[in-house]
Amino acid sequence: MAEKSDILCQTPECIKAIEEYGEHYHGVHDGRTSEYRARCERCGAKYYGATDVWVSRCSKCQKIVKAGELVGLFVPHLCTECLDETRKEQRKKGEICKLCKSVYADCCC
Repeated sequence: MAEKSDILCQTPECIKAIEEYGEHYHGVHDGRTSEYRARCERCGAKYYGATDVWVSRCSKCQKIVKAGELVGLFVPHLCTECLDETRKEQRKKGEICKLCKSVYADCCC
């Protein structure tokens, strides 16, 4: 598991969540590569310390989206178009959970 960071996410949704629920509700972890310094587990945004900017970038197509628009089951990391594409690909390949009957992208079993 990644180390918890002392940096707080500055996207509007996360600021609101921190104010409403407290810092313990919000997790930002140190970056795994030299590309970025931290990643928010709530909204999926990455913090680029060199430019002092939080960026929400799809991990599949690399498109930059507005803060709060990344989606994903546990940690948001895809744009909605890529998640829909992933679901279609998984249905086509038969990658469906036997317990909940959802494609793997939506399964939390």
